[in-house]
Amino acid sequence: MTGELSTHPHDSITRLEQSDIDQILETAKRVVDENDLPTIMRYIENLGRLEHATWFTRAHILYLVHQRWDQETLGSFFEWASVAFGRAPETIRRMVEIWGFVVEKPGHTQKRLKMILTKPPSGLYYIKQAAEEGQL
Repeated sequence: MTGELSTHPHDSITRLEQSDIDQILETAKRVVDENDLPTIMRYIENLGRLEHATWFTRAHILYLVHQRWDQETLGSFFEWASVAFGRAPETIRRMVEIWGFVVEKPGHTQKRLKMILTKPPSGLYYIKQAAEEGQL
């Protein structure tokens, strides 16, 4: 997926059922068959927005679960999340770190938070170090 947090080479392909794949392909064909370029472009743009929204929603939920995770009882959070979500542990760790250091920790205004959440996650990871050191 583009827009995904610099996906790790060991990340699995998103697990979709055949009915999901069929529906996606059918919708894409229908949109193109309408031969309305503005509608096609809006559809593609909306897919990107949806993808970005699902990224930061997953990152937020993983961050919240990580905060409450009992490692002594349950083991490694990143290993568990890796198996549960079919993503490399490194990808999960990066998502949690971005949410914690870039989104959550600095205490942004609502305006700045909206601006941050519209940025690509791969870019947010690069400013994580500065945020972690308190420079954001």
